[in-house]
Amino acid sequence: MSQAAKMSEDIKPVWVYKVAEGTAAKMEGLHPAVDAAGNVYVTETTTTSLYKILPDGTLGWKKEMVPSAESADPFSGQLSVPSIEADGSVVYAGGGSSGNGCYFAINAADGSMKWEFSSDKFWGANGAIPAPKINRINAAIGDKCIYIGNGGTTGTALAINKTTGERVSYVSNKTDGTGGPAGGCNSGMSVTKNGMVMFRASYGAFSVNTASMDNAGEAGYVPFGAQYRDKSMTTHNANIACFTMDGKDYYTFFGATDAGMNVIWGPINATDELASYQSDGAPTWTTHQIAGTKKQDQGGVVIGPRNEIIVSLKNNSTVPGGVYAVDPATNQMAWRYEINVDCAGTPAVDKAGNVHVIDDAGTYYILKPDYETKKAELLKSASLKDIYAEVHNHTWNEGDVCKAYGTVIIGNDGKMYCSVFFRDRSKTALLSAVYCLESGLCKGVGDTPWPLKNADCFNSGNQVK
Repeated sequence: MSQAAKMSEDIKPVWVYKVAEGTAAKMEGLHPAVDAAGNVYVTETTTTSLYKILPDGTLGWKKEMVPSAESADPFSGQLSVPSIEADGSVVYAGGGSSGNGCYFAINAADGSMKWEFSSDKFWGANGAIPAPKINRINAAIGDKCIYIGNGGTTGTALAINKTTGERVSYVSNKTDGTGGPAGGCNSGMSVTKNGMVMFRASYGAFSVNTASMDNAGEAGYVPFGAQYRDKSMTTHNANIACFTMDGKDYYTFFGATDAGMNVIWGPINATDELASYQSDGAPTWTTHQIAGTKKQDQGGVVIGPRNEIIVSLKNNSTVPGGVYAVDPATNQMAWRYEINVDCAGTPAVDKAGNVHVIDDAGTYYILKPDYETKKAELLKSASLKDIYAEVHNHTWNEGDVCKAYGTVIIGNDGKMYCSVFFRDRSKTALLSAVYCLESGLCKGVGDTPWPLKNADCFNSGNQVK
């Protein structure tokens, strides 16, 4: 291979957009969404704003997501990640981790408000005032409704009419509609190719049929089916991925504590009533244990070229950080790549079957799985800190570090996107930035059932195939 060909495979910046600067410029666990034209949408915590960044890396518009005066108070705390309609017309985003969560539909062309879903519109049990918490979730996008989850004592999964912004339904664990999933929903919704909405609560994974949510009737609630319950393996913010194996549909996610990680998968049935256990008392799910890993409280799972379930790992004294893949057909490790640094974000799979991941120190890796040796080969890596310095002619001070918690999004044209923030030696935030990168190794998003954290670059939460 010529030197020029090797250089074309390097990880290079297309643009790097500085979103915010100063002590509150902390984009923690937030990743972009990218439409078919290459417009990038990202939320930023400090001003509770949604940004549209144009394909050339300049600002299209900035929208502060503030409810109207006659609605709820402005929310505070964490934000969701944006989700985009496939035609690029509407962006959905929101936030509020202090019990005053709100959600918005925003017209993508000019940043104007289409509708708002304020705190008082969320579900409240037995007349209780809703106190919704929204934390880094995405909205799954359906034909009639979007589906979101919220945490807190009145937490649940909800369907919101895309046209009107009104609540169509919420999910209950009681036949009279007075109960919600334990602890509410801590991640975004995931929709299977057969129309089941999967979501995470504090103690497991649950599901309900989208047809039921879209047509709940006057009662306004629908029952959920239990898929998996295990209080010892809770985790927040991690997505559910969906895939097909031997003609059957499956869900998968992970639960992780300081004792280790469980990668879990189980069958999906296209009904509202889903059992956690089989008739003989055996669980319907399968578990792959990765003992000794550090607690993983973000991240998520994606599906690789051979249907393997891919997760990132944090680093500790017994198990290195990096990337780990499980073969669900055999319940054996498919391959791994070890990095002696935490990896808290979700990997991504490209069209060639390469796996992209960012460690928490801000190094971007492109890996090639080897299914014979059960290891992955490092193809290319790059420092996001060095790239920022190059693009913005910026000089870092000693002790300044990149805090990535990075989830990679690959656009349909093969460009790679991520969001990070930087802090100084006293752990004070310095600035946050969104990256658009390219490499000759990446020609597009992977042809797998779930190649990115929220399935596609739109963050739509819908199973790809």
